[in-house]
Amino acid sequence: MTDAPFPAHMLAWKASSDIIHMEEIPVSDPTRTVQGFAPDKKFNVPAPKLTFDNPYEDDEDRLNKVNKYWKARNKERLQRETHYKELLDAEVTAAERRKAEEAMQAQSKAREDEAREKEKEKELEKEKEAGLSGNAKGKARELPKTPKKATPKKSQHEVRSESEEDEDEDKPQSCIYCVKKKIQRQEAGRLEGVWYDLQRFMMEVEQWVAVDSAAANAKLLQLLELKSKGVEIPADLEKRIHMERGLVQDTLKEHTDDLTEQMDAIQKRTA
Repeated sequence: MTDAPFPAHMLAWKASSDIIHMEEIPVSDPTRTVQGFAPDKKFNVPAPKLTFDNPYEDDEDRLNKVNKYWKARNKERLQRETHYKELLDAEVTAAERRKAEEAMQAQSKAREDEAREKEKEKELEKEKEAGLSGNAKGKARELPKTPKKATPKKSQHEVRSESEEDEDEDKPQSCIYCVKKKIQRQEAGRLEGVWYDLQRFMMEVEQWVAVDSAAANAKLLQLLELKSKGVEIPADLEKRIHMERGLVQDTLKEHTDDLTEQMDAIQKRTA
C-alpha cells in the first residue's frame, strides 16, 4: 500500500461501492511491453504516444514512456485499494455502532415492558387477594347463628381451661399451615425473580452476540470480496477471521444452552 495523498477524483468516492477497482497486471504481460503496449481503460490519464518512425526517439525512450505509465498506473491501483479499505472499515464500524445502538434500545424497551408486566401481575395479585378476603368476610356475615344449647353452668376456671385447650389444639395447626404457605409463596416469588433475571440476561447475550456476529460477517465478506478481486490475503489472517466467526456462534450456543437449562429447572420447581 501507499501513504501518498489520494488524488481529487478518488476523494470524490464517498462509499466503498463507488471505488473502481483495477486489476494487478504482471510485468510479463504483453501490454506492459513497448511492442504490445495497451493502456488500461480504467486508468483515466493520457497514454504515452509511441512513434517508431521518429529518428529522435529510440527504443530506450519508448521503454521509459511505457514504464512511467505503468508505474503511475500501479500507484493509483494501490491508492484505490487503500481508499476502498478505509471506506469499508468506516462503513463496518458505522454499521456495528448502529446495531449496538439498536440493540441497546431494544434491551431498554424489553426491560420497560418486563417492568410493566411485573407491575400488572402485582396489581392482579393484590386484586385477587382483596377479592378473596372480601368474599370470606361476606360469607362469615351471612352465616346464621346456631342456637345455643342449654348446658350446665360451669365454673369460671373450667370454662377458661377448656377454652385454652381448644385454642391450643387449633392454633398450632393453623400457624404451621400459614408458615408453610408463606414459605412456599416466598420461594416461588424468589424463583420467579431469578427466572426473569435469567431471561433478561439471555436477551442481553443474544444482543451482544448479534453485534459481534455482524462484525465477524462483515470482515468475512470483505475478505471474500478482496479475494475475488485478486488481492492476496495472508493465510493466517484468513484463518483468524474464520475462527472469530465460529467462536461467536459457539459462545452463543454455550450461553443459551446453560441459561435454558437453568430456566427449565426453575419452571419444574414452580409448576
